[in-house]
Amino acid sequence: MKDTIIERIIELIKSKPLTISEILNELELDRKSKRNVIELMNKIERISKQKGWKLIIYPAQCKKCGFTFKEKIKPPSKCPRCKSQWISEQRFFLKV
Repeated sequence: MKDTIIERIIELIKSKPLTISEILNELELDRKSKRNVIELMNKIERISKQKGWKLIIYPAQCKKCGFTFKEKIKPPSKCPRCKSQWISEQRFFLKV
């Protein structure tokens, strides 16, 4: 495979919205690579702005109280409202 990991992630999130965990699974990466993928998502956000694409972030949500987090690439660790750590992951979709 000659594609870089960024190119592979871009291809994945152009087809459907995916979470960081789903991206890790699709690319067959270890869970330890999560931080690296988050950094790559920041790069993809910059690339998408340069190319006129739109990176859509479907925000994370608390599964306990329903609190919706801000549309950020960095995943939240706990809910500011109820302190629960039961949080759905945000999804990323690239509109080209």
